[in-house]
Amino acid sequence: MKNEEKAENARARLASLQKSDKSRQIAEAAALEILKLQMTRQKVALERAEKNAGLLLVKAPLGGMVALENIWRGGSMGNAQEGDQLGSGQPLLKIFDPSLMEVRTLIGEPDGVALQEGATATVYLDAYPDAVFKARFHSASPVATAALGSPIRNFGAVFRIEASDSRLLPDLSAAVIVQAGPRQ
Repeated sequence: MKNEEKAENARARLASLQKSDKSRQIAEAAALEILKLQMTRQKVALERAEKNAGLLLVKAPLGGMVALENIWRGGSMGNAQEGDQLGSGQPLLKIFDPSLMEVRTLIGEPDGVALQEGATATVYLDAYPDAVFKARFHSASPVATAALGSPIRNFGAVFRIEASDSRLLPDLSAAVIVQAGPRQ
């Protein structure tokens, strides 16, 4: 009788294990399906994020180096940061060709006569006092302007630096000494 009891208990345990095994298999299959659905959602989210990141990419139509423009930020000038609001037409950055560096300067009205085609200049950078660069007159504003309330009128002039140098970067302050061009 003891053996029959043991056999009956073993059969009951086997039936219970078979039921729980089927339940466990069903639960594991359901968990696997949930994981597959989560994986599909994550793939869709990844594709959407990659597409959105691609839309944030801005490609310039010209080559060169990028320099951030300074903007007016809460009472001082500085580079734009996340959260800043830029106005319409306000530049965020500029692209420059380091092999074609220019100096933009103001020339006093009496000195405007020196701004002729072929005029050369010597450029000194405040950041590199020992460096001397040769430049050639490129263009000038046709009209002299004056600051509000000032009798001094100036021409905007552009000089192109003739040689390339790794120290030449945008927004460096410079002194320009113009040599008069040939008289015509």
